[in-house]
Amino acid sequence: MSEANPRRYAFDGFLVDALTRQLLQADGTPAAMTPKVFDTLLYLVRNAGGVVTKDQLIAAVWPGRVVEENNLNQTISALRRVLGASAGDHRYIVTEPGRGYRFVADVRVPDEGEAASEATSATDRRSRESGNPASSRRTAGFIAAVAAVAIVLVIAWRLNLTRTTTPPGHPTTMAVLPFKPLRAADSDEVLELGMADTLIAKLSSSRRLIVRSLNSVRRFNRFDQDAMAAAKELGVGAILEGQIQKSAGKMRVTARLLSAP
Repeated sequence: MSEANPRRYAFDGFLVDALTRQLLQADGTPAAMTPKVFDTLLYLVRNAGGVVTKDQLIAAVWPGRVVEENNLNQTISALRRVLGASAGDHRYIVTEPGRGYRFVADVRVPDEGEAASEATSATDRRSRESGNPASSRRTAGFIAAVAAVAIVLVIAWRLNLTRTTTPPGHPTTMAVLPFKPLRAADSDEVLELGMADTLIAKLSSSRRLIVRSLNSVRRFNRFDQDAMAAAKELGVGAILEGQIQKSAGKMRVTARLLSAP
């Protein structure tokens, strides 16, 4: 590969776009995955053919965070499912016992014309299917929704968490539950887990917080899940829950931060 970090990579009918953070499938549609799963894929693809140790992957995907090895194992399993491979299917990812993982698919860097043609046709197909002018609108909507949740979180933190019973100088333990749809029939697991994963990653950078991992909270994704019951089971001092409402191409996000004590 001529570039140190090209924008796009192609393998076995897939196209990985590092700028838009999408994995386009053979039919041009983006594969659904959480941000951490995409980060894992991108790191493996960029180091295709070589063994990537577990420590290297954890440092790349969860920089500056202390995470359990099980987090990585679960992320690799999710990535295999996205690629259509089972645990024993070694078409793409080979586990190197005691070492890490190796991406074995034939990875190439497509030329600009080929990549642009594929990206344009994929955008056109998705726009026709959804009725929206372009997929970038949905991407912008998602980013705006995450920003809205972050703002709500900051306000709630200042108004509520400062009054918890956590001793001064001790970090607050916290959990972010998978977001819920306004109606059970509108459930979108990838979006709901992705929203939680994004917030977990942002909040984990704070020295005042110890945030439970996505794998710790993903089982609390029932539509009727009680947040306080989840907080008690997780043993945290604060918990964030939220709802997502999608209508006519727009998305509304509401969030509530609760002090468990």
